[in-house]
Amino acid sequence: MLANEFFASKDDGQTWNLVNTLPDGLYDAIGLILTERAFYAAFDRGIFRSEDNGKTWKAINDGLMMGNMGYIRSIVNIQDTLFAGTGNGLYRLGTDSWQSVKFPVSVSLVRSVAATEKNLYVAAEISADPRKVSRGLLQAWWIFRSTDLGNSWDDITPTNAWAVKGWPPFVKLIAAGDTLLAMEQGMVRSTDGGDTWLPVQLPGTSPAMNADVDIAIAVNERVFYVDGWEDGLHRSTDGGKSWDIVNITQDTGQIGNLIAYRENSKGDNIPLTLYARYEEEKVVKTTDKGTSWQDVQIEMPMTEPDREEPPRITHIVKADGKIYAKGGDSLGRGKTRIYRVSTDSNSLIPIQGMPILDAMELTFWMHERRMQRMNDPNLPEASVIKQLQEKSTGAAEFFRQLVKSDPQQPDIYTQLGFRKGAFAVSRDTFYMEYNYKLLRWEPGDTEWYDTEQEETVELTSQLAFRELKLAASENTLYVGKRDGHLVVSFDKGNNWIDLTPSLPFPVKAFHDMVFVGSTVYVAMDAGVAASNDGKQWRAITDAAGTPLIIGRLAVDGTTLYGVSKTAVYQLENGTWKEVASEVPERVTSFAVDGNVLYVGTWNNGVLHFNLNE
Repeated sequence: MLANEFFASKDDGQTWNLVNTLPDGLYDAIGLILTERAFYAAFDRGIFRSEDNGKTWKAINDGLMMGNMGYIRSIVNIQDTLFAGTGNGLYRLGTDSWQSVKFPVSVSLVRSVAATEKNLYVAAEISADPRKVSRGLLQAWWIFRSTDLGNSWDDITPTNAWAVKGWPPFVKLIAAGDTLLAMEQGMVRSTDGGDTWLPVQLPGTSPAMNADVDIAIAVNERVFYVDGWEDGLHRSTDGGKSWDIVNITQDTGQIGNLIAYRENSKGDNIPLTLYARYEEEKVVKTTDKGTSWQDVQIEMPMTEPDREEPPRITHIVKADGKIYAKGGDSLGRGKTRIYRVSTDSNSLIPIQGMPILDAMELTFWMHERRMQRMNDPNLPEASVIKQLQEKSTGAAEFFRQLVKSDPQQPDIYTQLGFRKGAFAVSRDTFYMEYNYKLLRWEPGDTEWYDTEQEETVELTSQLAFRELKLAASENTLYVGKRDGHLVVSFDKGNNWIDLTPSLPFPVKAFHDMVFVGSTVYVAMDAGVAASNDGKQWRAITDAAGTPLIIGRLAVDGTTLYGVSKTAVYQLENGTWKEVASEVPERVTSFAVDGNVLYVGTWNNGVLHFNLNE
């Protein structure tokens, strides 16, 4: 069943024939149930029955309450009885109509349904005061089991996983035999039909699942397949204890911030690990040049009443032999943290003692002020900006754009302020742009220090989409701003010098900047410039004296490489030398290890090129 089209095969799936097309407007296909008497096709807006092997279909929606939020979420068959889970509750099919099924509590939403030969399982929720739920004062979700087709129910809600009194998890139920899996961010298993639950499996140790959008299939009590929009297709062959990713084709997602890493402390012949930011949301690693990838996990607590969503990773960097990442709420409305890759390279750990920047209060106040301005259009802009600056950190121009923006439109500036805010690390000193203002933190500090560098130019949508460029070494920090100004601080951001007049050519945009030893190289829209002291600058050209437009720089030991739209270059005796003449379209990142070049691409994964070939 694809969308609203029903296909059949008579040769074990080698060929398929269109049998029938159901009415338009049904939206998402939910499930297909095949019984000896009839076929049932469920969509989020209706259920159909066919008694002639799919040639003709009849709607069977009598009794189903499907209002604005009452969409069908699941359909199961147990002992020749059909059940449908909806946004309004659970329904059982009678002769020609559906009857509402009662629970021990007043269920308002069924999140997930699963069935075996003898047991029916339901993850259900009630309507509850969100303030009490978020504070852990009220239970709002349950997992129920019925052994008599929904006439009576046992409460089998696990107490060792998600907070029983807290926000309901979007839990996906999967069942076979006596094995029951409850999966969301993390999971918990039962091997006795829910009578007891095994120890919790924390987020990151199993695929993330969302009952509203993700798919799961139980082959038997040992083999399960789950397909989530966040983690992709996974398989378990041991009843859910462990999971392996299923790569139907080589991964071709967007690869950003590619980093070539070898841990020097482990001696010679250490295999290369490539780290990358995948699809602008998580850190992944590969040891086979990009053929397969593993997630670098972030441990998220499951038992908090008001649980955080896993952070979206926006940047990763390598500094002093360590890998760091910045992440937070994808819309810029929550907490922003910096993480370090653990010594075993399997997880991301928050930097100990670092203050957390939280935009939730700003989001709340911004909403209040927008409503205030809608009611009073003459409210002075300056007073609103001042109120917002008292609630959060950010550039004055950032707050001005927030106040100017249409209150009825999604706020793009908080998203871009988070997603485009770069960070850099030098030893134990951290620099991070937050809402277009550059901050600094060192161990022992109780708050982020304002370096007094921020974007002062008007943040048009074009400029807001650009990223600040940073390069840090020892006490020195170079900053390439969105307006084309290059500034430097030699004392960790306490004092600044504008270097723009010293550059060998006018600049509109910065592409990249890196240190090679004590020399800084800055790639700009007019070419690449280098300086040993920040005062004297020289243009880097090819043998003909032509500045090359380099999009990304990479360092291998003491050797600098650059990639343009047409070729890859190596800096040799201060001059660019072409080493590869073919470059894929839309290079998103660049790394070098020995004689091998690696490029991350927009939609072709990672490609590599051996300079010796």
